[in-house]
Amino acid sequence: MLRIMDIELSRRGHVPTRWDLGERPVPPPDPRYHRDPLLNPDPEVHRLVLAANAAQAFVLASPNYHNSFSGLLKDALDNLSVPQFNGKAVGLASNGGGMPASQAVDQLRIVVRGLGGIAIPTQFITTDADWVEGPDGYELKSEVLHLRQQRFLDELLSIASRLGDEER
Repeated sequence: MLRIMDIELSRRGHVPTRWDLGERPVPPPDPRYHRDPLLNPDPEVHRLVLAANAAQAFVLASPNYHNSFSGLLKDALDNLSVPQFNGKAVGLASNGGGMPASQAVDQLRIVVRGLGGIAIPTQFITTDADWVEGPDGYELKSEVLHLRQQRFLDELLSIASRLGDEER
């Protein structure tokens, strides 16, 4: 899911940074570093915090596990703090496996609000049946979902730009 968004963002002149928690997991959060996660001595947490600090916007994506988002994503978010998200646009996406389910993005919307981020209204929810394996990985089968993805990215970039303009 994120690979196709990375490609589209690159086409639009942006440089996405993807943090795949399956490939680059972070340890469980340590409450001693909650107020300033940059003090965390774990090198992966440190890199994650620096990447989040530099981000102008986020896309948080998760499989829908037991009507929620993944524990890996929860750990990553708990290793960050309000300064990493405050006033930044956040797009929310999930894959529900066999049936479309919004619970993961619904819960992420609450977490983003708690972190001071601004979750965009459009969310991107798919099922396994929405994807087909292509030569470069998975691709969306549905033109309707492709259009929704375009709207999702248009909205994310527009809101991120407006929020960035407010800071200047």
